Amino acid sequence: MSRVIKFRAWDEARKKMQKSPKFVSFKINSQGEMSAENYTPSYKLQQMPVMQFTGLLDANGVDVYEGDLIDWMGGTFYIKWEDSDSSFFAVRTDEVIAESGQEWAGSCVVIGNIYQNKELLSCAD
Repeated sequence: MSRVIKFRAWDEARKKMQKSPKFVSFKINSQGEMSAENYTPSYKLQQMPVMQFTGLLDANGVDVYEGDLIDWMGGTFYIKWEDSDSSFFAVRTDEVIAESGQEWAGSCVVIGNIYQNKELLSCAD
């Protein structure tokens, strides 16, 4: 079974997540790094933070992305890519709580993201 690869980007000017190529241009540089950009309503080019789909769904069937805030086991946590020798998506507060989606996928509920709902989690990066 193959994993679906999807990305989204935070549009600060519009205060909105963007996924559509109509609103965001995703690019990969020669080092293989992803970036995103679009023009603000005042026609200024803005660089946008990129978040990858984890390939997992929450308890309601909602896609879980890097940067999402989740309610899991009575707490609020955020999803972050941990770039290490064994890279993985992690559930975090100020430390890694769970390293595998198998532990939390399907039992968590996406309640927001670190850009639109910072008040839900004071320790999100």
